[in-house]
Amino acid sequence: MVQLSKCPYVNSASSTHSAHETRNSRNSIRESSFTSTARNSTPPYKPSIPARMPHTMGPTFRISDLHAPELLTVRLKPTIRQCQLPRGIICAKSDYFSTAFKKQYTEGRNGAVELDDVTMGDPGDQPDPSFNTTTGQQDNHHENDKSNAITWRWRKLFELFIFADKYDTKALRNAIMVTVQLKALMEKPRDYFLPSFQEAAYAFENLPSNSSLYRFIIDGLVHSRCPLSLDKANSFLVLPAEILSLLLVKSLQETCRAICKVCTAREPCNVQSHIDSRGKLKARDMILSSKCASRLRHLAHLQQRA
Repeated sequence: MVQLSKCPYVNSASSTHSAHETRNSRNSIRESSFTSTARNSTPPYKPSIPARMPHTMGPTFRISDLHAPELLTVRLKPTIRQCQLPRGIICAKSDYFSTAFKKQYTEGRNGAVELDDVTMGDPGDQPDPSFNTTTGQQDNHHENDKSNAITWRWRKLFELFIFADKYDTKALRNAIMVTVQLKALMEKPRDYFLPSFQEAAYAFENLPSNSSLYRFIIDGLVHSRCPLSLDKANSFLVLPAEILSLLLVKSLQETCRAICKVCTAREPCNVQSHIDSRGKLKARDMILSSKCASRLRHLAHLQQRA
């Protein structure tokens, strides 16, 4: 199962130093360390109070949340299923719930929040049927283990990632992203084990374009060792139009780089006895643009007929 990271760092509420004093002491330690290093050329001094690094350290808990935890209620609709979670844990793991359960909001005063777009279910109930056949040469002894998230269906992994992205649960989002990368690169010889176009379309329609999962699927479709031919355009009709145009442009760019990197950089080239002048570069750009436009028109026509 995908596990959230543990929380080794506990911020004591009974500390005798204020946040301003602690910040000043850390700054003075850094300055003294830099001065000592510059003068003596010795390894930098390691302070006893490390600088706070949120991306490596666990979330901060209040002592009161650990000794006398306040239970908050999360109701899931439309199933009207509810669960109770300690305030310290759910607020530390998710910035969304940390904000929602503040006292100035209704959810914070009532200690309850409703989520109307969450479906519950065990992702391991329906393992990916293509996983074992596709990765048969992979030395993985947990292929049939439901608790191994790599065996889950792409759709389930995408649903979890979309949930974590919507409710700003960074640890879960990062864990799912690691699982997606491991699942996508399980084939031998090394190649992308990609989701279907229907599963990819679901992710594209529910994620922002700057999402890490969004970009990873795009890169996988472009760099796949055995991409589908554009002659079989019906397979692409389930993808959004903006994804089709992006895939086509990126594929043309990769084709240019495979032919000649110098030509792609718009520089004079003598590689393999082909010399590109500025005129030939412009002609090539016009040809690529016309091909891109004609293929996009063809895909749009097929979408209208469908």
